[in-house]
Amino acid sequence: MKRIGLILFGIGLTGFLIGGAGLDGPTSTASAILTAISFLAAVAAYRLWVKVEQREAYEEAQEERRKEEIEAAKQIDTRPKEATFRVWLTSCKLDVPL
Repeated sequence: MKRIGLILFGIGLTGFLIGGAGLDGPTSTASAILTAISFLAAVAAYRLWVKVEQREAYEEAQEERRKEEIEAAKQIDTRPKEATFRVWLTSCKLDVPL
Protein backbone atom coordinates (compact mmCIF):
# COMPACT_ATOMS: atom_id res chain seq x y z
CA MET A 1 0.00 0.00 0.00
CA LYS A 2 2.86 2.33 0.74
CA ARG A 3 4.31 1.87 -2.74
CA ILE A 4 0.91 2.33 -4.33
CA GLY A 5 0.49 5.59 -2.44
CA LEU A 6 3.91 6.81 -3.52
CA ILE A 7 3.34 5.85 -7.15
CA LEU A 8 -0.07 7.53 -7.25
CA PHE A 9 1.38 10.62 -5.58
CA GLY A 10 4.10 10.78 -8.21
CA ILE A 11 1.59 10.41 -11.03
CA GLY A 12 -0.65 13.08 -9.53
CA LEU A 13 2.25 15.46 -9.03
CA THR A 14 3.48 14.89 -12.59
CA GLY A 15 0.01 15.50 -14.00
CA PHE A 16 -0.32 18.63 -11.88
CA LEU A 17 2.95 20.00 -13.24
CA ILE A 18 2.08 19.14 -16.84
CA GLY A 19 -1.41 20.64 -16.51
CA GLY A 20 -0.02 23.74 -14.82
CA ALA A 21 2.48 24.23 -17.60
CA GLY A 22 -0.28 24.18 -20.22
CA LEU A 23 -2.56 26.72 -18.51
CA ASP A 24 -1.36 29.64 -20.62
CA GLY A 25 -1.62 27.81 -23.97
CA PRO A 26 -4.46 27.25 -26.41
CA THR A 27 -5.74 24.20 -24.45
CA SER A 28 -6.11 26.00 -21.17
CA THR A 29 -9.49 24.43 -20.35
CA ALA A 30 -8.18 20.89 -20.73
CA SER A 31 -5.04 21.84 -18.81
CA ALA A 32 -7.12 23.30 -15.97
CA ILE A 33 -9.15 20.09 -15.74
CA LEU A 34 -5.98 17.99 -15.82
CA THR A 35 -4.43 20.17 -13.13
CA ALA A 36 -7.47 19.89 -10.84
CA ILE A 37 -7.83 16.14 -11.25
CA SER A 38 -4.12 15.55 -10.80
CA PHE A 39 -4.07 17.69 -7.67
CA LEU A 40 -6.94 15.67 -6.18
CA ALA A 41 -5.19 12.42 -7.08
CA ALA A 42 -1.97 13.63 -5.44
CA VAL A 43 -3.85 14.65 -2.28
CA ALA A 44 -5.64 11.30 -2.06
CA ALA A 45 -2.41 9.39 -2.61
CA TYR A 46 -0.61 11.48 0.03
CA ARG A 47 -3.35 10.75 2.56
CA LEU A 48 -3.09 7.04 1.77
CA TRP A 49 0.67 7.17 2.22
CA VAL A 50 0.37 8.97 5.57
CA LYS A 51 -2.22 6.50 6.87
CA VAL A 52 -0.01 3.57 5.95
CA GLU A 53 2.95 5.21 7.72
CA GLN A 54 0.84 5.80 10.83
CA ARG A 55 -0.42 2.22 10.82
CA GLU A 56 3.13 0.88 10.53
CA ALA A 57 4.32 3.11 13.37
CA TYR A 58 1.38 2.00 15.54
CA GLU A 59 2.05 -1.69 14.88
CA GLU A 60 5.75 -1.20 15.65
CA ALA A 61 4.93 0.56 18.91
CA GLN A 62 2.51 -2.22 19.87
CA GLU A 63 5.14 -4.87 19.17
CA GLU A 64 7.67 -2.99 21.28
CA ARG A 65 5.14 -2.63 24.10
CA ARG A 66 4.43 -6.38 23.99
CA LYS A 67 8.15 -7.14 24.25
CA GLU A 68 8.46 -4.84 27.27
CA GLU A 69 5.47 -6.51 28.94
CA ILE A 70 6.98 -9.94 28.36
CA GLU A 71 10.30 -8.82 29.86
CA ALA A 72 8.49 -7.32 32.86
CA ALA A 73 6.57 -10.56 33.38
CA LYS A 74 9.81 -12.56 33.26
CA GLN A 75 11.41 -10.29 35.86
CA ILE A 76 8.38 -10.56 38.13
CA ASP A 77 8.49 -14.33 37.81
CA THR A 78 12.14 -14.53 38.87
CA ARG A 79 11.97 -12.11 41.81
CA PRO A 80 10.14 -14.41 44.25
CA LYS A 81 12.58 -17.22 43.47
CA GLU A 82 15.55 -14.98 44.15
CA ALA A 83 13.99 -13.64 47.35
CA THR A 84 13.28 -17.18 48.59
CA PHE A 85 16.82 -18.24 47.80
CA ARG A 86 18.27 -15.24 49.66
CA VAL A 87 16.12 -16.00 52.73
CA TRP A 88 17.24 -19.59 52.61
CA LEU A 89 20.87 -18.53 52.38
CA THR A 90 20.62 -16.20 55.38
CA SER A 91 18.40 -18.30 57.64
CA CYS A 92 18.68 -21.84 56.23
CA LYS A 93 14.89 -22.08 56.49
CA LEU A 94 12.39 -22.05 53.62
CA ASP A 95 9.24 -21.35 55.64
CA VAL A 96 10.29 -17.84 56.73
CA PRO A 97 7.87 -15.17 55.44
CA LEU A 98 9.33 -12.46 53.23
